[in-house]
Amino acid sequence: MYHHYDTVYEHLVIKCMDPTYTTWVFHGEQPRASNQNVVERPESSRMFKDFYTQHDVDPKNRPDGRDKEIENLVDDAETPLYPSCRAFTKMLASVTIFKHKASHGLSDNGFVELINLVRDMLPENNTLPDSFYEMKKLVNIFDLGYKKIHVCLNDCCLYRKEFEHVELCPKCGCSRWKINKQTKKIQKNIPAKVLHYFPIIPRLKRMFGIYEMSTQLPWYSNNKSSDGKIKHPVDSLSWEMINRRSPHFASDPRNIRLGLATNGFNPFKDLALNIVVGNDINVYLAPLVDDLMLLWNDGVDMYDAITKSTFNLKALLMLIIHDFLAFGNISRWPVKGKIAYPICRESTCSLWLKHDRKFAYIGHRKFLAFDHSFHMKRRWFNEHIEHGIRPQIRNDEEDFIEVDKITNDWGKMFMNPLEFDLHTLLVRHNLDVIYVEKNICESIISTLLDVKGKSKDDINSRKDMEKMNIRHDLYPQSGGNKFYLPTALHTLSKAEK
Repeated sequence: MYHHYDTVYEHLVIKCMDPTYTTWVFHGEQPRASNQNVVERPESSRMFKDFYTQHDVDPKNRPDGRDKEIENLVDDAETPLYPSCRAFTKMLASVTIFKHKASHGLSDNGFVELINLVRDMLPENNTLPDSFYEMKKLVNIFDLGYKKIHVCLNDCCLYRKEFEHVELCPKCGCSRWKINKQTKKIQKNIPAKVLHYFPIIPRLKRMFGIYEMSTQLPWYSNNKSSDGKIKHPVDSLSWEMINRRSPHFASDPRNIRLGLATNGFNPFKDLALNIVVGNDINVYLAPLVDDLMLLWNDGVDMYDAITKSTFNLKALLMLIIHDFLAFGNISRWPVKGKIAYPICRESTCSLWLKHDRKFAYIGHRKFLAFDHSFHMKRRWFNEHIEHGIRPQIRNDEEDFIEVDKITNDWGKMFMNPLEFDLHTLLVRHNLDVIYVEKNICESIISTLLDVKGKSKDDINSRKDMEKMNIRHDLYPQSGGNKFYLPTALHTLSKAEK
């Protein structure tokens, strides 16, 4: 059936040419058989080639058979899941199913059943791997797996290096293996606790081996802010201080400056568990510290996809991001108690509240400007004029020398301290204030609205005011067996609420 010229012209203008019509079989062109079953995945070919050539010093003179090996892997990865399938390749389907396993904590046996179930649903000539081993072998070609490291049940140490073959914890004597709760027998070769560690060095190699990523990694070297505003860490004083102290490191823009975020840190397999590592976090960070030390001291040879050559990559841990409690776990500074404030330290203005049974931290007016009017406001604060001055921030070198002199044999042993070279940085710890702001906001709103159980203005706080001899108009009034709390300035009526 043929249409009039004007009709064809109108269809072309309104609907345009079909973008999938690349072989003009209806206009005399012969169909190409290869187009019928191949899913166009040029990134797969480039991905494999980048990964396998990053180990070759001279890409033009590769070992015999390397090109054939790459071609076989590319063909294997780009094979459609089944003939005429354009949505999934063998590799893409395997990665997708693996992602499902990791997201839902599927056991190995359950994963095998899932593979068999999916294979039964697919056409007979599908290419999905028929076993967990074959699928894992295909996905792990890029060396992006994880390491399983046995851990002491009480988080004393990792069974690695000199403790790799030890079966009892050198600190607490706890068995390395799982103990049956009913029979109390040791189940040999079944670890009581396992750390899943994802090494960073293979991932850095992978990033530099991909041309697109390799071009983006040194982005910062040509994109520094020109208006004096901090838009990226490259615009900060910390970055500039690293450049001054380590000019050789800063001379190569390919060198990496890393940041470590401890929020949501979970060293175990089950991501659904809310496990708090706490003060033992340094035990679990030991493998990462070893990798960081290697990257900083010796560097690691990397293949650069841009220059088609190898270079020595060095990396530096520039900053750590965490909340205030995690700051205590990482820095080992007590964030609770009498000297919880890390700036004032031993000079922290703390006061134990007898009735609320917690510490209150006062004396914040010393951080204001010397001529600020709040210094003279006695009644607004603690009935005292503030004569103190803000404490001087201690030099990082002085901190490191002071801590380095401490010797102890308490707590967990074999802890690899995270602060290996952080004392040379301008800002070592960066507080994520999201939880600080959330807690303060909740406390203020709960106090204003007098939310039961959450308001900070209760009978105990009023008794502590009386003990501190401040805010006399807010002292609790006794009325027989009950106490009456006078209305404060911030108290809202029902109508105001």
